[in-house]
Amino acid sequence: MRDGKGLLSCCAALTSADHREAQVNCCAVESTATIQRLLPRRAEQSVHVLYVKNIHGRASEEDLQAVFMSCGAIPKVKLLSGRMRGQAFVEFDSVESASRAIELVNGYLFQDKPLVISYGHRRP
Repeated sequence: MRDGKGLLSCCAALTSADHREAQVNCCAVESTATIQRLLPRRAEQSVHVLYVKNIHGRASEEDLQAVFMSCGAIPKVKLLSGRMRGQAFVEFDSVESASRAIELVNGYLFQDKPLVISYGHRRP
């Protein structure tokens, strides 16, 4: 369920002066809910790692951590580079935190681009 209240409460926890841009951009991007490729994938099993794409090139791991910090403890953020630039893996301490992050942050307008979040999956 996506509601403006959940998204705003997630963004309200961003208090660092370095992340004021994230607070300014905190708005529900309702138009992304109608685009099938932007909808999150269902978890095939219990997954506490999220795959994030459509990340602006100037974003850092610290910026991503600030966006997700109110959703739960984040032991690791891996921002990809090279051909995979604009994508990241965010690891949470629990499946519940990861699910909450998808619910609250998917479609979040971050540095002028809506974040697209889905559950990570293991390589075959």
